[in-house]
Amino acid sequence: MSKESKLFLATVYLLLTYFMLHILVLGEFNALFQWRFGAYRLLLFLPFVAIAIHYANISGEAFWKLLICVSSFTLFWLALVILENEFERMEGLLSDPINRGNMALLYSIIALTASFAVTERSWKLAALIFFMSGVMLSAISGSRGGWPGLLVAFVLFFWFFSYYRLYRNLNTLFFSLASVCLFILFFSDELALVNRSEDIGQEIKGYIAGDIHTSIGYRLNLWKTAIYAIAEKPLLGWGWSQFDSAHQFLINAGKIEVTSLFGHPHNQFLLFLVETGFPGLVVFLLIFICPLWLAHQPRSNNPAPDQVYTTILITIICVYSLMIMMTDDPFSKKHFTLSFPLLILLALNNLRAANEGHSVNSQSEADPQEPSPNRSDNLNNSRHLNQKAKLEKKTYLINKTTLDNSHAANNKGNLVER
Repeated sequence: MSKESKLFLATVYLLLTYFMLHILVLGEFNALFQWRFGAYRLLLFLPFVAIAIHYANISGEAFWKLLICVSSFTLFWLALVILENEFERMEGLLSDPINRGNMALLYSIIALTASFAVTERSWKLAALIFFMSGVMLSAISGSRGGWPGLLVAFVLFFWFFSYYRLYRNLNTLFFSLASVCLFILFFSDELALVNRSEDIGQEIKGYIAGDIHTSIGYRLNLWKTAIYAIAEKPLLGWGWSQFDSAHQFLINAGKIEVTSLFGHPHNQFLLFLVETGFPGLVVFLLIFICPLWLAHQPRSNNPAPDQVYTTILITIICVYSLMIMMTDDPFSKKHFTLSFPLLILLALNNLRAANEGHSVNSQSEADPQEPSPNRSDNLNNSRHLNQKAKLEKKTYLINKTTLDNSHAANNKGNLVER
């Protein structure tokens, strides 16, 4: 297993260790069996997955094609939603619209990144199709939280391509952005995303005027509740799944007005602060800081394309995940809690392979006559055998010449005697 994967796994297990110590200190052992901790229990098996990824050695073109195949779920899910003919939020296949929309945009961005990395046109086309299907699925769901992350992803693409002078990708990037804009403009009257986005300004004004019974109003009120709860217990927090308890305590204390209980503040950072305190949030953020730091380690002035694209992928996955956590708690759901570390482990494995391949190529270009370490013994043996063969051939020719001269002298002597 690579040192990059080991370091990332260390941060994940540090987070789990803190959670266990936190539960032990508060004496809330039943939290281990509650739904909030269910997603994190599955992370205990992550090292076995990392070992499988290492020995499978999925890197290079195979890595990007795998990501494209995984991203195909956006197209299949979109087709199922269309066949179901149920486009209302909170209904049918869109019963969990926030999670569906955020996951769809995450894998659409992954597919777009892979479209730049693969070389075959058919795979590029498939990746772009899955990108657009993810965008369409998110727009139909009406979820707004992931769209700022998509916008930031496009900005990061432009910056990376300009910095590394990958100008040939800008045409595809402009085409993708234009396709998203045209889709939204063409279906603006039917999309829940557009209708809900138009209400943001009005809902904020209503909240200022005292109306909290809107989507934005509920969130802002929950954030205020979370801030008051954090101020009460900043070090260790209130414990797992205790946001509603903290909420009710603040209502009884008269610090906030009576509102509905939601179980979480629609913000992952505030939720960790309320439940586990400031140390819990710091340890949690390490699982994002670690891969970002590994991806941006200093390299040569002329990095290989696979190094650049993998760096872009890791950066965008981490940044997008951090952005959607400002309006939701995706790490309370099993599929996102598992998807993030799996994607990072796959990307780190590909980055290791790209770094090693680029290092070998650079060494070969610097000294083309120097044999590679794993073939040096064979080359030395081959040279020795060639020299031995040449020496034997030379000895044979000398002996043959001497023998021929001897025969010629004997024949000449016999003629003289006659």
